[in-house]
Amino acid sequence: MAMTDRQFKGFVSFVVDALRDVQSEKEPIKQQEKLERIINNLRKTIKD
Repeated sequence: MAMTDRQFKGFVSFVVDALRDVQSEKEPIKQQEKLERIINNLRKTIKD
């Protein structure tokens, strides 16, 4: 099933927001944990 332009923009917006959250994190360990979570979520999305 293909995404509409609106759905794709929403998805990209979600990823950008998550990455900004990582960027604002001051503690390197928490920053790494957040990046791993994003990576895992993106991998799950690709598998679906």
